[in-house]
Amino acid sequence: MKKTLFAGAVYALAAGVMFGQANMILQHARNLSDQNDARQRAMMGESPQAAAQARQPAPQAPPPDPAQPSIDKIAADFAVLQSGPTDAAKRALTRDLLEAVKSYTKPTGVSVGKLANDLANALAGRDLSPATLTALAQCVAHMVNNEGVGSTDFPTTSTYFYKLLKASGTPHSQVDVVSSDFTIVQADAQMVAADAAAAAAK
Repeated sequence: MKKTLFAGAVYALAAGVMFGQANMILQHARNLSDQNDARQRAMMGESPQAAAQARQPAPQAPPPDPAQPSIDKIAADFAVLQSGPTDAAKRALTRDLLEAVKSYTKPTGVSVGKLANDLANALAGRDLSPATLTALAQCVAHMVNNEGVGSTDFPTTSTYFYKLLKASGTPHSQVDVVSSDFTIVQADAQMVAADAAAAAAK
């Protein structure tokens, strides 16, 4: 019995040693493989940091902007208006600006129509790139939206928009008119909201 126990202990010890050696051999092989990969990267001029970055998963694309369809339509309107502020083009811009408002209270077509008219005059005769037109449209789509007008982002967006207009060659007097239009649209939307609240309270 003692011999059997002794033999079992020796076998367990030997198995443990062999298992430990196997792990050491496997780890050594991994180290050699890593060293070999590092040498190959160094020969190809690739730094370890670059290799680590390459192994990282690609960043996920940002979620689509819900206002993107409106932005695309307004940018297309701007492109047409550059060739000439026709009545049909102004009506199309008025319609697309109103569609950009996602709040349950919309400004009236009168205030938005004046904004569209003055935007058309500001863009007439310009030759702006598609990227600039899209940037302008993105600003307008968020500025005209009743939810965005009173937000903390509005001053930053409007400042960027007016800088784009000025950089495009729009006279300061026309930029001031458009700025006044946005104030009127904001007041108009607030009045519509107040009227709706008063009607609901009756």
